[in-house]
Amino acid sequence: MSGQPGYQGGDRIALEYTADPHTRLQPGDEGTVTGYDPRHGQLSVRWDSGSTLAMLLLDGDRVHLITAGGSLDPETGKGGEPVSRPAPRPAAREAVLRRAANLGRRHGKAAVYWQIGDSGSDAAQEFYGDLLGGIAGADPEIASVYEMPGLTAQDYDRDNLAADLGLARDDPALAEAAEAYLAAARQEFWLEAARLARRRLRPSPDHRADGADDAGPLTPPPSAAAAEDEDEDGPEPEDADVP
Repeated sequence: MSGQPGYQGGDRIALEYTADPHTRLQPGDEGTVTGYDPRHGQLSVRWDSGSTLAMLLLDGDRVHLITAGGSLDPETGKGGEPVSRPAPRPAAREAVLRRAANLGRRHGKAAVYWQIGDSGSDAAQEFYGDLLGGIAGADPEIASVYEMPGLTAQDYDRDNLAADLGLARDDPALAEAAEAYLAAARQEFWLEAARLARRRLRPSPDHRADGADDAGPLTPPPSAAAAEDEDEDGPEPEDADVP
């Protein structure tokens, strides 16, 4: 419920949308708030239809305020003139964090190519071998060489992230989204660096099956297997070791 005033008992609200597939409630149905848990975004409602279905505001359910509890008629339990509607609520927390992580992965992957580069030359073979070994062994010297994508004024900052996520600059969800972005960017940087090194390293005869093409993929050592991602556009491994 970031960006909205907290609901309180007695508020009159109207349904805009609910993801519950079994309810008979329809958009426009009205009810009275009987409780509100802002931590979990759960709004308890006594609907005029008799339903007591709670609204899960962080999971996609949407309502709007009709009248505040202070203006209720004590006899009817209903209010008079509508008060100002609250600002539209931000996207659900899970969706925001997912989008932030996706942005981080995209930027982390791009950073590999402007920092490490992509070369198929003979001279690059030793470099890519050292890089892959350093990643597999979580070598701090390798980690210190490269700059991870960050949220700085020089390139992509928190204001840019907030705009891309549709959040206000002062939305409390932005701090958690920034953490998700940075963690995903860091992980993807090292995963993509390892994929790049494996693509560019030429396998030795010991790593080729009989009759295999010399341009075949490198078979990584067992210690690097945690960072393996056979399809660079596929799902990322969850337990990869990165520096």
